[in-house]
This record gives sequence, structure tokens and C-alpha cells, in this order.
Amino acid sequence: MLLKTACRNLLRSPARTGLTFLAMGTACLLLTLTLCLNDGILWNMLEAAANTWKGHIHLLPEEEKESQDLHHTFFLKEFSPQIPDLADITGFSPRLSSFVIASVSKDRSSAGQPVELHGVDPKGEEKASRLRECLIQGQWLPSKTEASIRGPALIGSELARRLKLRIGDEIAVMGQAARGSFASGLLTVHGLIDTGDQAQDSRLIITTLPVAQTIFNLPDQAHSYVLSLKSPLEVQDAQKLLQTTNHKTWIRTWRDDKPQMAAAVDFWAVGQLIIILIFYFAVALIALNTMSMAVMERQKEAAVLRAMGLSRYQVLQMFLAEGLVLGLFSALLGGVGGILIASYFQSYPIDLSPFFGKMEFGNMTVKPSIQAWITPMNFLLPTTVMLLLGILSAFLPSIRLVLSTPAAILGERA
Repeated sequence: MLLKTACRNLLRSPARTGLTFLAMGTACLLLTLTLCLNDGILWNMLEAAANTWKGHIHLLPEEEKESQDLHHTFFLKEFSPQIPDLADITGFSPRLSSFVIASVSKDRSSAGQPVELHGVDPKGEEKASRLRECLIQGQWLPSKTEASIRGPALIGSELARRLKLRIGDEIAVMGQAARGSFASGLLTVHGLIDTGDQAQDSRLIITTLPVAQTIFNLPDQAHSYVLSLKSPLEVQDAQKLLQTTNHKTWIRTWRDDKPQMAAAVDFWAVGQLIIILIFYFAVALIALNTMSMAVMERQKEAAVLRAMGLSRYQVLQMFLAEGLVLGLFSALLGGVGGILIASYFQSYPIDLSPFFGKMEFGNMTVKPSIQAWITPMNFLLPTTVMLLLGILSAFLPSIRLVLSTPAAILGERA
């Protein structure tokens, strides 16, 4: 009964109710869209920091914490990461890495180039990182290769440009191998990769693990394991859990490698809260003004209802129901509309790099784009606050009314 009365009261002044509903709904829509776009920026930076080649978590030998050395390795037959049940790990893969000098044939007039040579398990990398998504030309590494100094390789796009390499070309690598031996290999370019970091792409060569083990004279060994999580934001909890089950290992996360990015993520929730407060402060004034006018116009009506036997609580319920209806429909309109627009920008982000190039942030390269990222909180938070705002905007002006006596409101003496 009270809800029906509240809806009828809102329709008494359709123009004022409509404008208030439109203002509140638009504010909720814009806030939902803004939060999704802000999270899109965050996830774009997280992707540059961890989701492509670097990975979320690295397990390294304990000795590596003190000093880096080619001989600090895991023996694959003796060690495999122990993943606790609570750790949200989606995949892990071994890697063998070191620095070498890369060069091509003399007729290309190119000098040797210092590069990072990484040996990976192609099948494991598909779950442990998003490296395969970085392939822009050619083919992915074969899942099985023989232990040899000759093998396939993926080359960073910038390195390929500098050395004038194409698919099918050969590149020679030379450097220091284990136990004082000489590392040398001849790799065939199978594909070009673009990780989004131009500096990294200028020094990156990736081959299969057996080939790298042969080149560096480290059979059945790996320098690290890279692990991937469902969400890169959960690395701290996963790091603590992994440390309890993997003793004598050094566990590093993308937060350790990118401290500036980690600080930005920690501040992100505070920034989102500030945006909500700014958005809804103006909306609160609009809604409060509208409900105050509606209550003042009907104060004699409320006094008559009180005189007919309605309690203070019932009259207050009637006004709160009006605020509830106004807030509920505004929240639904704005929340659903904001999510629909955000879903478009999540599926079809707008690339701004042709206009602004690539931006450097915290020793990483971020591709500027208008991209949204939808999370449950980006819908629930604006709609819930809008619903509460509708109730609050009705409560504040009506509480004074229901506390007054009918005689005082109607101008009679008590």
C-alpha cells in the first residue's frame, strides 16, 4: 500500500520527477562507465607489467637472491614447483636465460647485437604467460625439438628491424656457457613477437628449452619457473603461499620488478573512491533539493494523515518508499546503461598510439587506448550508492516533518 502510494506521489509532478530521475540515472551511468574505463587503464598497465612476457611470479634458486650466476639452476628431474591448493595458479613453465651476442651474415652489414636468449617450453608457456599472443608474424615454436645448437627462434620485432631479419633467416648467437665453455648456436627465425615494450623487443630472442640447454651446456636445467595467476592483483597472497611449500627458492613477483606500478595499483582503490565522492556529491544536492520540495508541498497532507491515525513511522515509510523507488530506477538505468557502453569499449578498445605513440611508465611501455574493464564492483558500487542516496535524500527532509505534531503543521494551537 505504501509503495503504491509512493509511486502515485512521484507521478504528481512528472516533470520534476523525470528531471531528477534523469540526473541521478545519468550520474550513475557516467560513474559506472568512468570506473570501468579507469580499470581499463589499470589493466592495460598490468598487462604491460606482467601479463605478456614477464609473467606474474618467478621462482628462482635461493642463491640467485645474493648474486646472479649462470650456474644457479634447477635440475628439472629433481625440482618442480609445489603449488598449494589455495594458490590461484593457472600455469607454470621453466625457462633458461642468459646474455649472448647475436649477429647475421656479413652481407647484411650488421654488427653483433647484445641480446637476451631465453629457452622456454612452448606448450607450458601457453598457460604460464601470454607470449603466444605477442606473435605478430610467422609461426609459434614447435612443442618438441631435439637438444642441438641449431633450432627455431622467435625474435623481438625491434631486434628484427635492426638486424634486417625476416622469417626463415638464420641468426648466430655466441657467449659464455657453463663451466667456462663457449656458447654458440645457429637459430632460424620462425616468428616475430611484439611484447609492447620496444626496449625489450630490441634484445629478445626466444628458442626452445632443449636448444638453449645445449647452447649453454646446462642439460636438463632451468634458471627459473614463471607462473601465471587468474588475476595479477593476487600475487602477494600467492607469493606467501608458494613460499611455504617451496623451500630454498626465491620468489619474485611483478610487484618486485615494477615497484612504481605496484604503488599505483595500491592507490587505485582510493582514487576510485574519490571519484565516487565527487560524482555523487553534486547528485546528492540535486536529489535532496527535489525531495525537500516534494516534502514541503505535502506537509499538510502528511499532517492530515497523522491526524487520521497514521503513525510517525508509517508516514516516514511513505516518504522513504518514494526515495527508494527513485533511487532504484535511477540505479538500474545508470548501472545497466554504463555496463552496456563499457562492454563495447572492452570488446572494441580504441587504440590511441597513432596519435600519442607509446608511453613510458615505471620502466615499461604502455600502449595508450580507450579500453574498459568490467568488474562486479564497478556495477554494484555505483548502483548501491545511488540506491542509498535515494533513500537518504528522502529521509533527511522528512524526518523533521514526522517529528512535528499535526497541530503545529496545520497552524492550530496544541
